[in-house]
Amino acid sequence: MQNVIINKTTYPFAFSYKCLREFVNNGGDAEDMLAQQETAFVLAINNGYKRQESTKSTTVEEIVDLIDEDPRALQRLIKALAHDMEQFSDVEGADNGEGK
Repeated sequence: MQNVIINKTTYPFAFSYKCLREFVNNGGDAEDMLAQQETAFVLAINNGYKRQESTKSTTVEEIVDLIDEDPRALQRLIKALAHDMEQFSDVEGADNGEGK
């Protein structure tokens, strides 16, 4: 899990396989790329809160407001998402399905 700081507030960020499945099943087919990213950000932040055993949550509207307040937040969220998505890619040296 990583943290993303936006407007001096720290948001836990953990885009897990469970988030990926929910994203694909519920929002991944939307034609609007921004809507897809916003959905992924919300899922990851809410999953981060869950991992922290927090009762906090966020919404798409809150994410949009944060980005409006600090446009650099979009790049930080995209960077965090790309980092977490690496765990699902076929990277050289990755486990070949043989287990550890």
